[in-house]
Amino acid sequence: MLAEYETLRDEVLAAIAHRVAVMNFVFAALTVLLAGLLTRNIGDAVAAAVAIFAVPQFAHAGLLIWLGEYRRSQRASLWLSRLEQRINQEVGVKAMGWEGRSQDPAAKDFEHMAFPYIATVTLLVGVAYAGLAIGGFLLVEWWKVHSDLRLWIPLTGVGVYALVTEAAFLWFFASRWQESRRRPA
Repeated sequence: MLAEYETLRDEVLAAIAHRVAVMNFVFAALTVLLAGLLTRNIGDAVAAAVAIFAVPQFAHAGLLIWLGEYRRSQRASLWLSRLEQRINQEVGVKAMGWEGRSQDPAAKDFEHMAFPYIATVTLLVGVAYAGLAIGGFLLVEWWKVHSDLRLWIPLTGVGVYALVTEAAFLWFFASRWQESRRRPA
């Protein structure tokens, strides 16, 4: 049981390390992408398309990969909690309890990681919104020069696209997040 415990503990730590690595990569990629858009040598229309379509997709993909690693660590942590109970029953004393405490909603430090999780999600959703805003701005600038049609046309298009795609993503992400937060009995 102790060998299983050590293996699963390594799994939890690896999933945490993978979440950090994913965020480092996504943050770096988005930083390069946004910096490239702001200091670009391409036309406003192409830059607008990249900002509107690519930036939110990078942010969303990063969040989904991060969530997958979060779920992986939660599954292993839950199993570890149950394994601690079996070990404690076997030895007759409460010798182990770290994972059990992290899985217990009544424990004082149960939500100790909520702030970094909220910060990660907020930052990446914010970057997606920033990409949409930058893309909308660049599209308007291009539209002013290249079209005689009213300006509300591209703004309405970007607005509808942003509302639909972001609402769909947020609903999908929130439902998967809630699934991962449920603890089976």
